[in-house]
Amino acid sequence: MVKKAILKQSKKILTIAALFLLIVGVFYVYSLSQIKLAKIQLIDANEITSSSFKLTGNIELENNGLTPVKVNHISYDVLYGKNNQKIMTGYVIGGVIPAKSTIKYPFTNEIKWELTQEIAEQLFKTITGEYLIGNVKLANFKVTYFDTPFSE
Repeated sequence: MVKKAILKQSKKILTIAALFLLIVGVFYVYSLSQIKLAKIQLIDANEITSSSFKLTGNIELENNGLTPVKVNHISYDVLYGKNNQKIMTGYVIGGVIPAKSTIKYPFTNEIKWELTQEIAEQLFKTITGEYLIGNVKLANFKVTYFDTPFSE
């Protein structure tokens, strides 16, 4: 009789634990679907030489979900011209984005290319990329216009 009571109590505890894990899992999966690219800012193109220049900016991701989500990394390509010629690939280490928060990931990359300052200032028409959670690609992004001009 005592064994039956213990077994019955154990089943209740396991059922409650399984239900709790299921609810947490649902909230987490929902949060994964709520990770969005908030903004890409190009802050500066500087250190311009005849063979390269440095591009500085920020990629902002927002989590409108209910739980924190860890983004492993963000990879991106800088494309040029009408043919979307890839001139650089970048990689930013991610981190945990708390629920209902936006996190800014700064980047600085040297782009090796023969160009003038005038071309460099008008170069960035498109940045494409993806962000990963675990080893799973969560989403691709493509941005063709920016709301932060280069500093003068």
